[in-house]
Amino acid sequence: MSTNPFVAPAAPGDGIVWREVNGALLIIKPTQHETGFKTTYGESDVIHADIWVLDGPTAGESFEDTLIFPRMLVNQLKNQIGELVIGRVSQGQAKPGQSAPWLLQAASEQETQFGAQCWERIQASRFQAPEPPQAPAAPQAQGGWGNPAPAQPQAPQAPQAPAAPQGWAAPAPQAPAAPAAPASVTPPGGFDNALPF
Repeated sequence: MSTNPFVAPAAPGDGIVWREVNGALLIIKPTQHETGFKTTYGESDVIHADIWVLDGPTAGESFEDTLIFPRMLVNQLKNQIGELVIGRVSQGQAKPGQSAPWLLQAASEQETQFGAQCWERIQASRFQAPEPPQAPAAPQAQGGWGNPAPAQPQAPQAPQAPAAPQGWAAPAPQAPAAPAAPASVTPPGGFDNALPF
């Protein structure tokens, strides 16, 4: 049985919610500056961009070809089309009768290094070569368009390694495991207390 290569389309209106990434470190790749974009509030300038959230509660999320509407962010990004921009999302001071503007603060040197490591992982995950097809163990019936082939019994699979931590950061280093007790020693209660679970 083959794996499904398809994903469902994004729901209408799905995009970045700035209050959910407030304080987060982002990589933003602006792809287009569009003027005169029609909205329910009139025409506005927008930035089309790909965005990756590097830290915070939504670390690991990405938004492809999303629209950026906040005016200050548009002004900060419109001259950076095609470039990679790294910065931390924040809000400025609100003027009377207006909401506080969303801003992108410059990343520190340490944040920039962290961002470079994350970018390498993002690129590796986006451009992995497809796995070569494996020869079937036994002949399989062919299904036509919309007619799946009959299910074949599956051999048991070996246990998988634990999932990687969320986000684009490198996995945290693991502490070395404690040495196991000799097989002939059984602690009271019949359990091996040296095991970490």
